[in-house]
Amino acid sequence: HALHDRLRGALVVNVYDINSKTYLIKLAVPPRRTDHAASLLKDPLEQTEITDLKDFNNTNVDDDDDEDELNDKSKESQDLAKVSSSSSNTQAWQKVLLIIESGARIHTTNFARDKNMIPSGFAVKIRKHIRTKRLESITQVGTDRLLDLAFAAAGQVVAHLILEFYAAGNIILTDANYQILALLRQYKLEDRNVAVKEVYPIRATRQSKSYQVEDIKSIIQAGDPKAQARKYLMPQFEYGPQLFEHALCIAGFSSSVTMDQIQAQLESTAQSLFETFQTVNKLLQGEAVPEMPLRGYLFQLQEKKAPSKPEAKVKYDDFSPFLLAQFKAESKSFKEFHSFDDAVDEYFADLESRLEEESLAKKEEAVMKKVDKLKNELDGRLADLQKQQE
Repeated sequence: HALHDRLRGALVVNVYDINSKTYLIKLAVPPRRTDHAASLLKDPLEQTEITDLKDFNNTNVDDDDDEDELNDKSKESQDLAKVSSSSSNTQAWQKVLLIIESGARIHTTNFARDKNMIPSGFAVKIRKHIRTKRLESITQVGTDRLLDLAFAAAGQVVAHLILEFYAAGNIILTDANYQILALLRQYKLEDRNVAVKEVYPIRATRQSKSYQVEDIKSIIQAGDPKAQARKYLMPQFEYGPQLFEHALCIAGFSSSVTMDQIQAQLESTAQSLFETFQTVNKLLQGEAVPEMPLRGYLFQLQEKKAPSKPEAKVKYDDFSPFLLAQFKAESKSFKEFHSFDDAVDEYFADLESRLEEESLAKKEEAVMKKVDKLKNELDGRLADLQKQQE
C-alpha cells in the first residue's frame, strides 16, 4: 500500500539489470498537489503536469545515458507531459529508484549500485514495453506472495510486471490481457504452463478467507497434541511467520508452544486469535491501527567482540513494518525508520556490504596463500643453491 501511494503515476525513465535476478527501474515521480489544488482536478495524477521533461532531466537525472534517451524521445515526452498553469503548490519531479530482486524483495533505494554495462535480453524486453509508461498501480494479488505492477499509456493499462515472491521467485512481463511476453524462468502447473505466449493464471491465486471463532476452534481441535503449534497452525491460515508469532504472543504463548498446550486453553486462545486476526486484516488492507502504526524497524544482534576490534559491530537480524508483540517480549534492540521502505533499503544495503566485504576477504586470503606458497618455493630454491655453492 505504501509503495502504491508513493509511486502511483510515476513515469518509467529506464530499466537496468544489476545481475540475472535483480533489476532497477528508474522512475520520475510527479509532484503531489495539496488537497485544495487536487480538488480542482478530475484526476490529479492524470493531469499532473510539467512544461517539459527536461525539467526533470536537469535537476534529477544524473546518468548521461538517461538524458540522451529522454532527449531522443522528445516527441514521446511532449505527448506524455501535460501543460497547465503554474502553481505555487507544484514541486519538482522526483527521481526514485525501484529495485526488484526475484523472489526476495521490492523497495525503493537511496544507495548506488553498479549496473551491467550491456543490458540483458530480459532487461531490454522490459524496457521496450514499459519505458515512458506510467506506473498505474502496485497491488497484491489475493493472499499470495504475488505483486502486480500495472503500467499505462493514455489512461489505458498496456503491460503488467508480475512479481512472484515464493518458491524460486520469478519476474514476468505480460501485456494488458496477461499474455506472457517474457519471464525469468518457465515452469509447469497442474493444468497449464507458465511460459511465453501463455496467459498468466492471475485468477488462480488464493483469495482471502474469513475465520470465525468456531472455525479456529475446529482447526485447533484437529491438530496433533504433540505437534508444534507454529508448524501446524500457520499453514491453516493465510498469515506469514511474523504475523502468526505475533498472534501467538498476544494469546500468551511462545513460538515453541505445542498443540496440547493450546488445546488445554481452547476457548480463550480461539477468541484471542480471532481478535488478533481481525486487527491483522486491517493492517494488511492498509487501514490505520493506532496501537500499531506503520513504520520501519530493523532489529539488531550484537556480534561477539573480536580481540582486534574494540567494539562489537551492529548486525541487522530482521525487519518489520510493525513493532510486533514477539519483538517487544524479546526486548530486542531496534532502529526505527519513518517508513518500512527505508528500513528494507537499509537492511539489504547492509547485507550487500557485508557480502562484498566477505568476498573481498576471501579473495585476499586466496592471494596471500599463493604469495606464501611462492615465497616458500623461492626460499627452498635459494636454500638448494646455497648448499650447492658450499
